[in-house]
Amino acid sequence: LFNVDWDFVYDVEFEICVRWDFFIKLISSLSDQYFPRKLIDPNKKPSHAASKNDWFGDDLERLRCDLEHCKRSRRKDDEETEYEYLSKRNKYKTAIKDAKCNSNEKRIFNSPNPTKTMWNLINENKPNAMKGASLEFTADDFIKYFSTIAKKIVDDTEIPDGDPLNFHVKNVEAPFEFCSVTPADVLKCIQDLKNTNGFDVYGLSTKMIKCISLAIVFPLTHLINESLEHGIFPASLKVAEVIPLFKKGSRSEIENHRPISKLPIFSKVIERAMKQQITCFFEENDLFTDNQYGFRNSRSTKDAILNFSNFVLSAFENGDYSSAVLVDVAKAFDCLPHNLLTKKLWKYGFSANAVKLIESYLNERIQAVRHKNELSNFHALAHGVPQGSVLGPILFIIFINDLPQSMSRLTILFADDTTILSSEKALENVSTSSTASELSVTNWFNLNGLSVNNSKTQTMVFGLRSLSTFESNPEKVKFLGVLVDPKLNWNAHCEDLAKSLNSVIFLLRRLADKLSPNAVLTAFHATFLSRATYAIVCWGHSSSASLIFSCQRRAVRAISGLGYRENCKDYFIKLKILTIPAIFILECVVFIHYHRDDFKVANHQYPTRTVNNLVVPFSRLNVTRNVSNWWGIKFFNALPENVRNLNRTVFKRSISRFLCKLAPYTFDEFFNAIKDEKF
Repeated sequence: LFNVDWDFVYDVEFEICVRWDFFIKLISSLSDQYFPRKLIDPNKKPSHAASKNDWFGDDLERLRCDLEHCKRSRRKDDEETEYEYLSKRNKYKTAIKDAKCNSNEKRIFNSPNPTKTMWNLINENKPNAMKGASLEFTADDFIKYFSTIAKKIVDDTEIPDGDPLNFHVKNVEAPFEFCSVTPADVLKCIQDLKNTNGFDVYGLSTKMIKCISLAIVFPLTHLINESLEHGIFPASLKVAEVIPLFKKGSRSEIENHRPISKLPIFSKVIERAMKQQITCFFEENDLFTDNQYGFRNSRSTKDAILNFSNFVLSAFENGDYSSAVLVDVAKAFDCLPHNLLTKKLWKYGFSANAVKLIESYLNERIQAVRHKNELSNFHALAHGVPQGSVLGPILFIIFINDLPQSMSRLTILFADDTTILSSEKALENVSTSSTASELSVTNWFNLNGLSVNNSKTQTMVFGLRSLSTFESNPEKVKFLGVLVDPKLNWNAHCEDLAKSLNSVIFLLRRLADKLSPNAVLTAFHATFLSRATYAIVCWGHSSSASLIFSCQRRAVRAISGLGYRENCKDYFIKLKILTIPAIFILECVVFIHYHRDDFKVANHQYPTRTVNNLVVPFSRLNVTRNVSNWWGIKFFNALPENVRNLNRTVFKRSISRFLCKLAPYTFDEFFNAIKDEKF
């Protein structure tokens, strides 16, 4: 590649799309020449592949024969032969376990992708479950469904009267223009791509492009800048290969499958460059709504869930009822109308050339489905943003950005997940308010060319008093991965989470016999702790959190080989695992430290020890004290002042180390340790 003549890239006699085609075909042909791919039957193992019992060597065979001989000669009424048999049996079992562990360790160590190999071992020990698409359908069946479902939804959507562009936009000093990128920018875009072993439609992989990035960065940078300057997204990068993946339900129903798109690698590079500039423009000009938590820097589902719970608890504190309308939009990303998106981009201050490039990116896209080693015909896409793309999500949140302006109630957005919150003094007014909110948000989506799935849209009323008159109120609803109930006590979420963690504990027990302790600990963090601590800052104070802590102790016993009743506190410290209470404390104090300027300080003229403490918000109800802000300030104020004043990174690391050594089972252990100056 360093010796390739790249003059064609700079030859202006060729159109930009033609130069892109030459560039991609050159890279692809060289890849096929030096790294030819072979079609391998997935059901047939290669001849060099290790057998299932590659760990069973001569030493184990001798131990097995010795055990069989001892078994035949033993007598149960003879203590000596019985003891000899049991000793050899235990020795044989231990040897098998060690052999399996060593074999799996070698498999992980020698793998080019140790993380993926680890996950393969984890999945091999899960109960059998079919992950692939149904064999009842052909590739053409899937492409026909995936390519027409959006059109069907759009055609069935009735557009009400109104102007979808009737919203306010802050003035910007200068219109948005795409700027040229440097080779350093392009190299960073390439290195930031997620490592995958899969190949795109041109037979190129992310790993390969990263390896050759220095050899192609200058011609690639020139091509990207040509596209940005002329507002042309090359047609060769608007091709997707789709893999159908079964979701849930019946496999005989094609709608229970979702498409996984594989886009060209170079498309992701240029998209990343475009996304960075668009995001920077919106953030610097404060154009994004504060109600959007999806695909935003320093925002996550945790922040959205906190906003949700704080609203409901504030209503409790004021003696009000509250309601949440959880809106389900049918195929929101796939049905987005291109013409309306470009009109909104004009309104946000995009230049003519910038809009032209976005239009070129969205229009004339094609995709084909690969299923059972067959590739379907290519079908055109007339709606939506590309599934699996880098730029698609940011374009979608721009499109939906004006929704909160049209709502008279609090709106929480996480990409297309839309929730409308309202509160009322009287219970009978809650139903009216929630119905009005649902009608209003449905009207907005219809006006903007999207359709609300009424059968999946849910409404829940929250209140501490009886809700018996609201008979249709569900017992629980799922909001961004957590289950909420009418009293927001988190019982439903913790009970459901505990059930799912039980299956993980069973998996960890199976892995403990097949992996080394370090590998099992890695699996514990990946499969158990990541799930157990999701949004813990919202529910970690609840009484039901003890269920999750109980599961965590059982999991630690499982990976440590302890008995069911053995104390495992020392193993939390030994393995450097934070307890559930410790994780909640850490999340709370880090949240308070990050948002410290948003809270009042108890400044007064008296030189007391609490002069610089944050003011704990007043709560007349016990239930409203169970919020992260209330507990977080309590935990934060307990810390020594020199620790509170550390920078964010050092602060989090210091608290984490302290909690790791303490391994608190209760909040009181934390407060007592601080009082005893053990920090």
